[in-house]
Amino acid sequence: MLTRLPDFLGALASYWYLLVTGGIFLTEQFIETIFPLGLRNWLNSWWKKKSRPHHFRWAAAVMVFVACYLAFDDMNQRFQQSQSDVSKLTG
Repeated sequence: MLTRLPDFLGALASYWYLLVTGGIFLTEQFIETIFPLGLRNWLNSWWKKKSRPHHFRWAAAVMVFVACYLAFDDMNQRFQQSQSDVSKLTG
């Protein structure tokens, strides 16, 4: 199992944009600095400032899960293709 770990990590690296979920935590600072006061007040009444970090953490966890799933799926497709190629060659 550990011998295929580098292959998995390579496949996982191709989904770096999902793993870079640290950017989601910048959203809170973006809201506080860029949004106009009226929009911030409306957003704070609709989506409490206290609960936002909790939601951002869940979103980050989901993105890591999705990236791992997609990497696993890529590995599985490559494995299936290689098995198909071997069976074609060997008859």
